[in-house]
Amino acid sequence: SADLGLDIGAQGESLGYRPD
Repeated sequence: SADLGLDIGAQGESLGYRPD
């Protein structure tokens, strides 16, 4: 979710967040 700033999965990758 963009409003959270970080997400798990493809959305997170779009935001620049890389889940381990």
